[in-house]
Amino acid sequence: MINIADITHFFSSLKNDCCFIFLGSITNRVGNQISVLFVVGARLGHCLFYQPDYYLKYPLEILLPFSWESGTFRFTGYRGLASHGGAIGLIIAVLLFYRKTGIHFLRVFDYIAIAAPLGGTFIRLGNLMNSEIIGNPTNLPWAFIFTRVDRIPRHPAQLYEAIAYLTFFLLVFMIYNKRGKTLKRGFLFGLVLILIFTFRFFIEFLKKEQVDFEKGLMLNMGQWLSIPFILVGGLSGVFL
Repeated sequence: MINIADITHFFSSLKNDCCFIFLGSITNRVGNQISVLFVVGARLGHCLFYQPDYYLKYPLEILLPFSWESGTFRFTGYRGLASHGGAIGLIIAVLLFYRKTGIHFLRVFDYIAIAAPLGGTFIRLGNLMNSEIIGNPTNLPWAFIFTRVDRIPRHPAQLYEAIAYLTFFLLVFMIYNKRGKTLKRGFLFGLVLILIFTFRFFIEFLKKEQVDFEKGLMLNMGQWLSIPFILVGGLSGVFL
């Protein structure tokens, strides 16, 4: 899986641009911290948002890739990461970096926001290859059959998201190239939050429920969790 540090180093090698040079220096200094807090946040987000009853009963399985049930040891791997939790972990990492260096957090968020949608693209392609986060049944001609799950044609929701996130990346990259020096601090960060999580809110209608309790909700967990990020995006782009 490609993380934000890898992506920004790639672009800094393609273009001698102050944005990528600056972000490259950040990722050299705190890349591991960002990566660790992103993964930890994504893991905790899945455990606490989607399966709290299970993981509160077996808390060691949050961080350890095995279970111990009825006297039997079983390797399980890490079953579940939540992008909303990962976003929270990323925000915490940047705020810690701000406290340490004094570099304004919105400036850092803006630069990270340029690469973030591309990272989301690769994550969703990984979900597609692993038959994760599958869509609802459909008769559309481009439906996918996820043989690891069942033989039912379904929306390739992961592919929809990957295409959308790649489009968002190209859009934000183009905006930065044309107007980067004149943009208000926090604008790109707010724009990316609004684009990604608004799309995430609506694409959830095409996805199969991830956990049983979502069947009784007006909106699923992913949609409820997307709303605060959309609001934060609006605030950061307009008022901060």
